[in-house]
Amino acid sequence: MIRPSVLTAFLLSLSSVGAAAELSATAPLDYSFISGSDLRDALSQDSMVLKGYMLGVADALKHSADPEQCFVIPNAADADVQLQAAYIAYWGSAHTPPDDAVTAITQAFTAHFPCAAQ
Repeated sequence: MIRPSVLTAFLLSLSSVGAAAELSATAPLDYSFISGSDLRDALSQDSMVLKGYMLGVADALKHSADPEQCFVIPNAADADVQLQAAYIAYWGSAHTPPDDAVTAITQAFTAHFPCAAQ
């Protein structure tokens, strides 16, 4: 026999799990922890950690449903090198990247690798 207090606790825990899942499904994903300028500088110095970050963000955001933010990852053996070079070239010293690295990555890659080109 299940005691009512145990059953009540179980039901309450299920409702909180459902609420947490609902919240996470609607919450925007924020992958940014670095500025666009700092990312450019780190990539210029060949930082493997931030290269991995850039590649992870690119993989997560590729093929956006929004045509203004849609980009593809080049289908090439050196795609990581192409992405890094595109980011550095787009945000050269003449331009100031946004404070949010995710926005900077999206802008650079939509300019270099737009979905329309596919």
